[in-house]
Amino acid sequence: MPLRAYLCGHLPLAMHFGWITAAAVVSANSFAAVAAWPKQTRVSLAFKSTCLASAAAAYVSVTSGDPVPSFVVAWALAAVASDGGRSDAGDVGEEALRQLGPMSSLSEPQLKAALRKLAKDAQRLSLIHISE
Repeated sequence: MPLRAYLCGHLPLAMHFGWITAAAVVSANSFAAVAAWPKQTRVSLAFKSTCLASAAAAYVSVTSGDPVPSFVVAWALAAVASDGGRSDAGDVGEEALRQLGPMSSLSEPQLKAALRKLAKDAQRLSLIHISE
């Protein structure tokens, strides 16, 4: 793929997919909070929606050979979680937030390793070929 086509066509769409995927997670969880769903249901939705968004981005990255969707989803979800959930501590509870912590610290190294392997495989298989 020529560099111009990648920068003007493929890259913006890949980034948009990542942002929309993360926005869907935020919207679903915001709706659950506004609708006053039970605490356990909201915590379960937070886990499941984050895992689903990560899986969708990983699938698109693996099938397209482009790590951009996974990077954008990880970046967006990290930004959402940057306050450590403190804004929800009074509503959800400190214990539920503490339980979320180890999950994120385990997934970050695994995600980095998977994306490194994906990038190497994509280069090796010439799935991503950017020409000048």
